[in-house]
Amino acid sequence: DISSKHLLGLLNDVLDISKFDEGKLQLENAPFILDVIMDNIISSMQKQAAEKGVNLMCNMNGVKNLSVLGDSTRLSQVIINLVSNAVKFTEPGGIVALDIREISADEKKSLVEFTIKDNGIGMDESTVRRIFSPFEQADSSTSRKYGGTGLGLAISQRIVEQMGSVIKVDSTINEGSKFYFSAWFEKHDNKHDVQDADADYTGVFE
Repeated sequence: DISSKHLLGLLNDVLDISKFDEGKLQLENAPFILDVIMDNIISSMQKQAAEKGVNLMCNMNGVKNLSVLGDSTRLSQVIINLVSNAVKFTEPGGIVALDIREISADEKKSLVEFTIKDNGIGMDESTVRRIFSPFEQADSSTSRKYGGTGLGLAISQRIVEQMGSVIKVDSTINEGSKFYFSAWFEKHDNKHDVQDADADYTGVFE
């Protein structure tokens, strides 16, 4: 079962890379409520964090009931990939924090920043420069110890680029990493078209 899921994930990643290379992957522009999507992501990541013994935190800043237009599926794919990597490379007892904040807005659009920070194993500068290349990982020992295909970050970067932004990284060996990007979203006023949000999501999951 584990092997079949790993193979399915690898095939999906290869297909995504192929779509990007051929210019055939287009982002949708559908309404969604941002904090509902983020709550779903945190819920889906709780098990992985708990099994690793990592504390998973989520802070929402000024985005409650923020209804926007965009591709919620691809946005979720990016966030899940970054959070999953952070959990993977953080030792038991460590912390992974997902922070989402609105940093600018006008009547028609909102600029939202997404930050995923951990206090895990970290990376040196040479590794940071190449992690967004397909099939790249820190080194062969990383692949043996932590698994993975080396495609997730490459796909995530290409999705974010299609959103008009870029994923940036700050990292220090044995201190942790911070991945972050910001993107503009067109505001969507008709909340009848999307699932309603009814709570703030700030907490720690162990």
